[in-house]
Amino acid sequence: GVTTDSWSLQEPQRLSRVDNEIVEALCQDGRVSCERLARLTGVSNATARRRVEWLLQNNHVYIRAVVEPASVGLPVEAFLWIRSDPKNVEAVGRELAASPLVRYAAAVAGDYQIVANVTAKDQAALYACVTSAPWVAYAKSIDVSLLLEAFKRGGRMLQPARM
Repeated sequence: GVTTDSWSLQEPQRLSRVDNEIVEALCQDGRVSCERLARLTGVSNATARRRVEWLLQNNHVYIRAVVEPASVGLPVEAFLWIRSDPKNVEAVGRELAASPLVRYAAAVAGDYQIVANVTAKDQAALYACVTSAPWVAYAKSIDVSLLLEAFKRGGRMLQPARM
């Protein structure tokens, strides 16, 4: 595996076979022990622990919990497709990133300049987000797509809500 940083001029760092195997195991179970990683990769416990620490410190992996928003009181979820002047993309991105409602925000190429995934406790909170949040002043237009059902989150397939 290769990690890429499209904004720097540095060569991407190539991960070793052991690092790739550790990453694969962490993708399957972020709670896997270093002892188990050592067995899977054929290295010592100390080496497995050092490799995990290196992967984390060098931003090759992030270990996080993926929470279903509705289970923590945020049942309304939407994607915001935002048009902005190029000079305002950075300001909109920073403001979005500061909002606790925003799960993900990215600058994109195409008809829109920014896409964001937001969650809210109700439609009134979502309405406030797209009408009166600080970043709205920098947006030319906002298209809102309500999420009806997520099929996959954080790389994990989800069970269908309806069956």
